[in-house]
Amino acid sequence: METRADTRTIHREEVALLGGLTILTLLLHLAFYKGYGFFRDELYFIACSHRLDWGYVDQPPGVAVVAWAARGVLGDTLFAVRFVPCVFAALQVLLTGLTARAMGAGRYALFLTCLCVIAAPQYFGSYLNTDMFMTLGWAACAWVAARILAGGSQRWCLLFGLFAGLALQGKHAMLFFGLAFVVGLLISPQRKMLLGPWIWAGGAVAFLIALPNLIWEYRHDWATVVLLTNIAKSNKNLVLGPVEYLHSNVDSLGRFSLPVWAMGLLWCLFAASGRRFRALGWTWVVAFATFLALRGKDYYLTPAYAMLFAAGAVAIEG
Repeated sequence: METRADTRTIHREEVALLGGLTILTLLLHLAFYKGYGFFRDELYFIACSHRLDWGYVDQPPGVAVVAWAARGVLGDTLFAVRFVPCVFAALQVLLTGLTARAMGAGRYALFLTCLCVIAAPQYFGSYLNTDMFMTLGWAACAWVAARILAGGSQRWCLLFGLFAGLALQGKHAMLFFGLAFVVGLLISPQRKMLLGPWIWAGGAVAFLIALPNLIWEYRHDWATVVLLTNIAKSNKNLVLGPVEYLHSNVDSLGRFSLPVWAMGLLWCLFAASGRRFRALGWTWVVAFATFLALRGKDYYLTPAYAMLFAAGAVAIEG
């Protein structure tokens, strides 16, 4: 008989472990945030923060709002601009650890999961950028999804929608992860979730949060769509085949973590003990195929690997 993932109350030792690794991540990013000074995109985001709006030609308003708030609270300094990205990186470690916990992780799997996230070069970014919204947003959504799939209340879909909507206000590409998750549910044994009201209510929450930016796009003749279409026609983006795309992801995440996330993908898709989380495995597959078909940048898929770190660590511990 299939058993549910271990969703008992998190132990004091596990709280200390997750809390300690989260704080360690924050301290590491604060220690190395200076780099070579302001990155050129950060100067653009600061300029946008002087003229706040519900959208811009190449992005939603999220990063400009963060720059505006950081400057207002901490001043016009490099530390002010990069403090929030440092916090985002630390929260990603916490949320991915909680995802592993929802999947049934013990202390070893929690540590391995967080170590993979901390050590991934792609996730170690202390500069202000739009991608941090998608990275943290999907980490939050994956945690909620794991709790639901492990047997939690489907009312958690409302929280999923909240996280997805906020992420959409920072990066439009977050939409593809939401769609990939719905397709993943449709393919997996968990498709019955689509018959209930809560997942659609969560989608409505995400839509309402993203609506102001959608209205801005409509009023400005879908400026972002036009921009992306022109970029696609200009051959500006490097188009990679499936093998090259995957190889780039492996390099971005660190080769030592390849066995962990590969094990996690196989565990979600094929293992009896991972059957509850089939939808998350299919989410990665669908997102991978989507970004390849749309010729998305190679790093667009990297937020999806954190949940596979969690699944792989649980599988290895098992």
